Amino acid sequence: MKTIIKAFFILLVLAGSVSAEYRLSPDGDIIYNISVTDFGAAGDGKTDDRAAFLKALSAAEAQGGGTVFVPRGEYALSRPVTVPERVSLAGDGNRTTLLADYESNGGGDSPSCFITLRSYAEIANLRVYYPRQNLSSPVEYPYTIGAANSTLVSIRGITLLNSWNGVIVSTASHVENLCVTAFNNGFRNTGNYEISEYVNIDVSGKYLSEYEKVSPEAVRRACEGAKAVVTGKCDDLFMYDISIDPEYYDNTIFAESEESVPAWPKQAYGHVFHTHGAKVVSDDENCKLKVSDEDIIPGALSISRALRDSRKASRNLFVLRKASDLKKAVANAEKAGGGIVFLPAGSYRITEKITVPAGVEVRGHKNGTELVIAYGKGRSGDCVFDIKGGAVRGFTVRCEGMSHDSEKALINSVYPYVFRLSGKGCRVEDIVFVRAYKGILVEHAEDFMVRGVWGTCLSRNVEVTGSRDGALEYIMCTYGTWWENSRRAKAATENLIPYSFKHTVGLTLKNVANIDIFSFAAFGVKTAMTAKNAENVKIIRLVSDIPSAKNNNIELRSKCDTDIVGLSTGGNGKYIKLGSDFDGRLRIYGHIFWGLTVNEYRDYTEYTGENK
Repeated sequence: MKTIIKAFFILLVLAGSVSAEYRLSPDGDIIYNISVTDFGAAGDGKTDDRAAFLKALSAAEAQGGGTVFVPRGEYALSRPVTVPERVSLAGDGNRTTLLADYESNGGGDSPSCFITLRSYAEIANLRVYYPRQNLSSPVEYPYTIGAANSTLVSIRGITLLNSWNGVIVSTASHVENLCVTAFNNGFRNTGNYEISEYVNIDVSGKYLSEYEKVSPEAVRRACEGAKAVVTGKCDDLFMYDISIDPEYYDNTIFAESEESVPAWPKQAYGHVFHTHGAKVVSDDENCKLKVSDEDIIPGALSISRALRDSRKASRNLFVLRKASDLKKAVANAEKAGGGIVFLPAGSYRITEKITVPAGVEVRGHKNGTELVIAYGKGRSGDCVFDIKGGAVRGFTVRCEGMSHDSEKALINSVYPYVFRLSGKGCRVEDIVFVRAYKGILVEHAEDFMVRGVWGTCLSRNVEVTGSRDGALEYIMCTYGTWWENSRRAKAATENLIPYSFKHTVGLTLKNVANIDIFSFAAFGVKTAMTAKNAENVKIIRLVSDIPSAKNNNIELRSKCDTDIVGLSTGGNGKYIKLGSDFDGRLRIYGHIFWGLTVNEYRDYTEYTGENK
């Protein structure tokens, strides 16, 4: 009995108090204090649980964000629901099912999506089934999951069993591990003006066939004429590991021009990787959507995959109420042999340096927990979180007192690195920098991972030095988070943006070896990537937009051995600068050059110390 209690509830050790308010999901990956069952959801597949879901989602919104947990079961929902901003709706894996049990077939007066995600919202670890769907004459339901008018949404670990239309997303969205059976559109990207990631999408009729125990032939007839994957306008599309089952669908990714969008180009451009034989078909001759395969680089992403698989969450959970207790809670977690120090949704002012040792993870609610950095102003050589083998995950970060009112104010907005990683097995994940001076420094680290980082850092976004055997995944360096947060204020436009053009560097690599990089992008910066003595660096998708003709997208010096599959460079900056001391090898497989229009594509380029 003691073991069961420890597995499902929290041990809160803070100044001697104990609480079971926050809980861990059975797999240890989700922290929540709101469950749909707390509001009366039955999960029996018969009771209409929509009212309970709405109350739980509203409660999470009212506390400033949080996770609404859906335990294993079947939950009938008679009409659509909306996931508010900064709220996650998360189930217990693909055994948790939402039954889209519309009172009238097709939803009748409900043209909206079955589940709508607002900006910064998330849905995870669920599957959806329509019990009133008609396989012989499919009902034209709305999209099952929709975020076409929202930004920075996350959809992961979702299975859709018999949708008419599956998932529709737009700007700055992240979709990962999506499985779909759909009778019209499986997955659609539309009106996308920002970097997004669509990874491991599998569209097949087998999901319905296996669930309902019906013949594949019956499902094939229902899927006839359906489009598995469709993309409209997208600024530098990124799709990776796209599986379309040819037994049920035309094995095609459809790229469709969207004339209704105001910005040129009207269609998608970018790279698609690992399509398992799917071809790209476009209705626009200007479409520059290129299919590549990372297998052209031996062992690409092997380090990254191993690091993702090795992450294990501790079952000990220490919950904070005040930022001033953070150092003590970390010490308590270390004494307990490891654990998660959790900061619920809210704002926390950090006034001292925090060391995170091995076995300890400091975690917030993704998009809902804000760290206000009030330590280290004027000391660029220091750090705020010194991660020595530990981990930090799930925070929005804002450095206190930084101003865009003038160029002088920006010059004086000096802060240390927010996160410094060293030692073995350290991690930083799911971070949004609203405004910072320096973001992440990886120094003398091994087996490290930096994953899911988005935002504004005025000087350095990510720097890796003296480190090896690590991975960087899903990283976007842009002035946009600060700019948008200021509501595009005139002073921000006049000062912040040109400052970024002059000073910001997206990625710095120095004296490193065996680094996997999976989707790195830099927008409106001085330089996207600079490297010196970088051995065995493998990059899948690198995007760079350099506005100034004086600057360079990529700079390489000394001994660098680098492979890039899927390079997009744009703006007015020089594409690549090889220093006078460059004595290595750079291989580029698939290079899109773009400006106001996408105007050139090269299949392969190689530079060495002899032909630089």
